[in-house]
Amino acid sequence: GNMGQYSETSRSFVWDPIRPLAGFVSPLDGSSATVNEPLTVTITNSDVGTGVKTLKLALNGTVIKTWSNPAGTVTHSCTFDSAVTHKLEVWAEDAGLPSLIDVAWITAKAPLVSGVSSEWYRGDGTSNGTLAVSFTLAETADVYIVVVDRATPPTAAQIIAGVDYTNVNVYKAHADMFDSGAQSWSDFVSGLTAGVANHIYLMADDGARQSRVMYGGSFKVEDASGPAAQPLTSLIFSEYIEGGGDNKVLEIYNGTGYPVQLDQYTIELYKNGSSTFWDTPWAAGTYGTILQSGQCYVFVNSGADPAILAKKNKDVGSLDFNGDDAILLRSPTGAVVDVIGQIGYQPAAGYWGVDPVKTQGKILRRKKTVTGGRAPGTLVFDPATEWNGYATINGTTMASGLGSWQE
Repeated sequence: GNMGQYSETSRSFVWDPIRPLAGFVSPLDGSSATVNEPLTVTITNSDVGTGVKTLKLALNGTVIKTWSNPAGTVTHSCTFDSAVTHKLEVWAEDAGLPSLIDVAWITAKAPLVSGVSSEWYRGDGTSNGTLAVSFTLAETADVYIVVVDRATPPTAAQIIAGVDYTNVNVYKAHADMFDSGAQSWSDFVSGLTAGVANHIYLMADDGARQSRVMYGGSFKVEDASGPAAQPLTSLIFSEYIEGGGDNKVLEIYNGTGYPVQLDQYTIELYKNGSSTFWDTPWAAGTYGTILQSGQCYVFVNSGADPAILAKKNKDVGSLDFNGDDAILLRSPTGAVVDVIGQIGYQPAAGYWGVDPVKTQGKILRRKKTVTGGRAPGTLVFDPATEWNGYATINGTTMASGLGSWQE
């Protein structure tokens, strides 16, 4: 400055010339995945001394997960909504240099196996008969079929290993390689126990990927010849309660035969005949929720009766419907899965149906004859077609059927 004067300033910085590391453990670059099925991504990361401050995972150029001060190995579940090649990227950031970006190109394909159905032809009525299983393969694959007398699905590893349930009667079959397209398999099954429900499970392996374990139906040896009980084609609303005040309840049932990542589904409310959903759709489960086949998930208004709240899986403050509001369940791909009511229409009576099967002041439970959800949402709605109605006497009564599919 003038007259020889000067000022002082300073800057502080972290000298970190070593890049952090971040990379995929799985899936590997060039591997395959299945459309709309959860894929677990496993990532390792490290940085000398300070550790990684921020770790980011991107799908097709959009960051889908950020970790702060992550553990050395982290996982994240994601799904691919289209049968194309997708780009996964991961990188680490800290106070110094960022890591290099690790890239994994993943090809999403149509489900390896679909359209599973079965028929049981009774033999002597006590221990045997003929089982026929039909299915469709997207690619040539080995197909494994098992029959177990336990409703809990075996894992893929158990099926491949031969399924060993302690003290559980099991019929094991490894059907050899099948070509792509519609296929069928049948065999004579003996030694089953009369009066016991047997459950059919199937999976396929093409060497590059495995299908999920799929439910193929259930039967008892004394059942008459014909189709075995079939899995549902989708998730469904299995119970609905409009009990006045804050006593509002929805129950979802998974009878598809495979686990579903419920938090990727959304629920939409269409009030008073509107064709536009009210407020913001809410996730049909807390983050990471997996709904196993055969299980229910219960949503309640946070102000509901204590007996109802005791049965909740998730409370939703905005769960507010009054009998003339349509409710829609939407899949991760945006498809309509199931609907209660009729979107774009307001019934003059203030509710759908006729007492005792109506959407106001009643408990509605889905009939077991239902095979899947209702779509699209604009269909005319008569609850008596697929629902049974019950009185809402008190909180205990309203809570009595929650947590399992009852009718």
